[in-house]
Amino acid sequence: MGACYNEGLSGLSCEASMVDPRNSKSVHDNVHDNIYLDKLSLKFIDTEQFQRQV
Repeated sequence: MGACYNEGLSGLSCEASMVDPRNSKSVHDNVHDNIYLDKLSLKFIDTEQFQRQV
């Protein structure tokens, strides 16, 4: 998918070769810092099955 993560001083590492910032959203993760998710990933995360019930 279009996920990227910050590798500190070495720069940004992307699993996908190109991530369009207009089609992605930055999410902060305590372990991996900022993660950039594409629209398809965000749609999956926003489903009722994926969300934690409180």
